[in-house]
Amino acid sequence: MIGVLIVHPHPSERAVIGAALSNHSQIEVVGLAGDARQALALTRRLSPTVTLLDNRATRDLHQVNELADRSSLIMMTRRTEHRALVALLLRTPVRGLLVHGHFEPSDLASAVTAVASGLGWLSPVAAAVAASALRDAKDDRASCGPADDATAPDSGDGHASGDSPSRMPRAARNP
Repeated sequence: MIGVLIVHPHPSERAVIGAALSNHSQIEVVGLAGDARQALALTRRLSPTVTLLDNRATRDLHQVNELADRSSLIMMTRRTEHRALVALLLRTPVRGLLVHGHFEPSDLASAVTAVASGLGWLSPVAAAVAASALRDAKDDRASCGPADDATAPDSGDGHASGDSPSRMPRAARNP
């Protein structure tokens, strides 16, 4: 059984997501939280396999990382125009990214089961934004000459210097 914690600031949307997952025989919603602080307390107590976190439930990347340390994390967002946010989330331990309004209940269950088994998951819109961000990054590196991310010194945390995920860029903090 896959235990899921749903973290969303709006109770009605938590209920809709919970109802969508309740139809899946391998998934059990083990908890509901309105924000990341509540979610952290629940993950300590309930040990969910997967946490579904709406990006409006936190603006603190440290909370995102701590939740990801305790449970496989799928982020849900409505905001795809901020490529910096999507790129940042893909550099964190977030295992999946879903865009509200662009996935079906069956996609939600598929994302949960895939992430629970160790795979990643991007909804189609999130995949398109991620691909665009990767293309833009590749174009930026190509125009910079030989010094690119591959040759940037490692800061010791697995990220090139200046690419630390510990701080959210302004666009990511203000979705």
